[in-house]
Amino acid sequence: MVFAIYAKTLVIGSDGKALVLRRSATDEDNPGHPDFPGGGVDAGESYVAAAVRELYEEAGLGADEADMQLVYAFTQYEPKKEAIIFRLLYTVRVDSADVQLSHEHDDYWWQPLDGLQKVFAGRSWEPAISFALKHGLAS
Repeated sequence: MVFAIYAKTLVIGSDGKALVLRRSATDEDNPGHPDFPGGGVDAGESYVAAAVRELYEEAGLGADEADMQLVYAFTQYEPKKEAIIFRLLYTVRVDSADVQLSHEHDDYWWQPLDGLQKVFAGRSWEPAISFALKHGLAS
């Protein structure tokens, strides 16, 4: 059995909108699907450090670990990969909207929060987004 840990970040811009990335067409698992900056936690790396690193690698946005707020964590079994996945969702506010995408994504947009659940409907992160919005953790 494989066990993996993923840390993603719900980025809120100065206008109160959330950053949504689109997985590139060459992505193995989710081509063309909406995504947040984030990815796997490396061995010896803290969860929050991974979220900050991935935010920079995938969107070119810098953040301090102290500004990251953990808002949701959940475990999920993925039969396709025969893997247990531990997922963490952080939020952070950024002033810069100067997004620089990595090869993993081919587009992005700033989504009003009231439409964010619809964008991620049926996706694994939907419960985390719902929780964060319901409890005012993404504003």
